Amino acid sequence: MIARRNRGRVYLQSFMDALITFSTFWVFLFVFVLVQQTDSRSQMEAIGAALFYSCIALAAVMLHGFRTVHSRPDWWAPTWEESHKLSSHQVLWVALALAGALLAVGDMATSRVFLAAWLLVLYGCLLMANRFLPQKIIETVYEGRREFALLLMNGEVTEGVKKWRTYQEKIGVGCIEYLPDFSEADLVAIARTVEERNVTRMVLMRAPEERILRELVKICDKVGAGLMVGGDPEMETLGRSAFEAWNGLLKIENTRTMGWFSNSKEKEERLERFFSGREPLDDSQLWESYFKNVGVALDTVAKVRRILSDVLEVDLLRIRDKDDFSKELAFFWDLDSMADVEVVQQIEKGFDIAITDSEAEAMKTLRDIVLLVHTKITGSSTGPP
Repeated sequence: MIARRNRGRVYLQSFMDALITFSTFWVFLFVFVLVQQTDSRSQMEAIGAALFYSCIALAAVMLHGFRTVHSRPDWWAPTWEESHKLSSHQVLWVALALAGALLAVGDMATSRVFLAAWLLVLYGCLLMANRFLPQKIIETVYEGRREFALLLMNGEVTEGVKKWRTYQEKIGVGCIEYLPDFSEADLVAIARTVEERNVTRMVLMRAPEERILRELVKICDKVGAGLMVGGDPEMETLGRSAFEAWNGLLKIENTRTMGWFSNSKEKEERLERFFSGREPLDDSQLWESYFKNVGVALDTVAKVRRILSDVLEVDLLRIRDKDDFSKELAFFWDLDSMADVEVVQQIEKGFDIAITDSEAEAMKTLRDIVLLVHTKITGSSTGPP
């Protein structure tokens, strides 16, 4: 499994493999034409055909890359064994594509000896590239940022996890061991580690309760990291369809594809019941109705509502200033215990301010949030609430 946050490197490697295919074709053709010493007309015909076939070969390598990044991710590991598998299959795709093109155009003039010899040279070039390119790409494009796997040591380390860890270290992925207690503060620390240390894989020794698992999926989903479980998770409570066996571990699908992780439908239903009968207000209408008279800027109101909508993943066009997140809208925190923390973090980040714990606890309504932000960014208090 190639984590989404790391697929850019693989796609870049695939593109470079395609360029290597294209360039080696032309270099080999140049040498071949010199050795053959044919007349100029034959050379021009060969160049015309070469342009067509080299583009076919380039497209075949790129299509192979886009396919195998999902179907055979282990081939992209920088080891000789996996590089051999990847390179041989790339050459096979090129050979099949060229054979199809030759048959389609009825070309009997292009030298089969040239194509066969070039395919052998191509295999050698791709083998070296696939073995050494990943590290070079990391050093030059990703500023040497090493990939890490975060091992959450919440249970016994199984044989499958041991084998998986050995393989990861073999291909250059670092492993960070972490003993979690899954408190809210601990989940925040895990999220920070995943984001700051370039974690592309998170592994649980055993499946925690569903609420914790949902939070971990969200953390991984946010940065495009993969989440896996070693051992035998409680399939009866979690749902067998949520897991996919991979290299001795169980890969957990992300929140966008797994229905049993998603609370979006329940959120929408409860929000619709609460907002029933209300008319939506755009940013200007919301500002004029509730905040203009206390001197709050329109941009502040619009940005606060946008942050709330993004974090809570709902439409808040019908929200009013006195709607209370500690009472009638408290279901947001029941469905996602980390959402309140993320709201505060995103507001701090969005407005470049700092919010204390006591101030965060006092933010109960939309009005509370907007007025606190206004006070922080202007340094002045507002009128009466």
